[in-house]
Amino acid sequence: MKFFPLVFKRSSDAVRNPQHYPTRGRRKLWAYIRQAYRFRRQLLAARKVSFPDRPGLTVILTSFKREENLPFIVESVLALPYVTEVILTNNNPARQVDVARFTADPRFRLISQEQPTACGYRYDLARASNGEIFIVIDDDIFLTPQQVDLLYSRFLEKPDVPHGVQGQVWETELESGPPRPFVGEREVDVLNRVYLVNRKILNTMYHILGKFGLHNAAEVHNAEDLFVSFSGTGRPRIHDVGKWVDCPTGYKTDTAIFLNRPNFHAERNLIFNHLQRLRLDPDYSPDISRELTATVAAVNRTSFQG
Repeated sequence: MKFFPLVFKRSSDAVRNPQHYPTRGRRKLWAYIRQAYRFRRQLLAARKVSFPDRPGLTVILTSFKREENLPFIVESVLALPYVTEVILTNNNPARQVDVARFTADPRFRLISQEQPTACGYRYDLARASNGEIFIVIDDDIFLTPQQVDLLYSRFLEKPDVPHGVQGQVWETELESGPPRPFVGEREVDVLNRVYLVNRKILNTMYHILGKFGLHNAAEVHNAEDLFVSFSGTGRPRIHDVGKWVDCPTGYKTDTAIFLNRPNFHAERNLIFNHLQRLRLDPDYSPDISRELTATVAAVNRTSFQG
């Protein structure tokens, strides 16, 4: 797959179907096109960069409705010599991912699901792998190899908490909308879009899931980012890695499935409050038999509609 057709596809789609792009997405479309060209130049330049020797890193990627983005994300992370494995799970059997050119690289592995699968499954894959340090990247953000390397260096300085590039701070209870995202250098309550963790954090996440009566991350389609964010010894950290390229379908209503689910933000707020209480009281056992389990199950039943 070529890069320029991807850019033209995004821009022409926005012109033909403006109703799919909220005002925020349409305002950013031309900025996206400019950034996309810059990203491609940086991706080509990375081939000449000598990256430092770092501990092995396993990359976990998920595809559902943005399959055209994945080849560029895969190419970016494979440019890092310390990346030991890239696992891409195609969670939507109705769509195919064109990654044939990476199959010759022994570090790359594609897993095709036979039925629609929740994005939380990516953490189940991480848990089952042989890796010790993992970066999980959403399919609507393009990070250059240099940006991933910078983020990884920050993680290695403080590996006891999850790290990323964007996050939210739950300052108040919000029933109708999410807390606004933050970028830069700071602590946050919840990471978004990029998650860098080690196996210790991952094991803590599954311990917390067990407290909620859940057996794997695929059961938590609505809030796996909340669970991983609460699995370090403190609050997650985000870092300034420079401007990245955002896919404009991040808020496209027929691609960002969560936008079509009723009570999405209220449900996340409910789960957050349980996690916050558990952080303050490690002996707290959430009674989710009626409340939270029903919430998560309801989200799972509607995850792939729309």
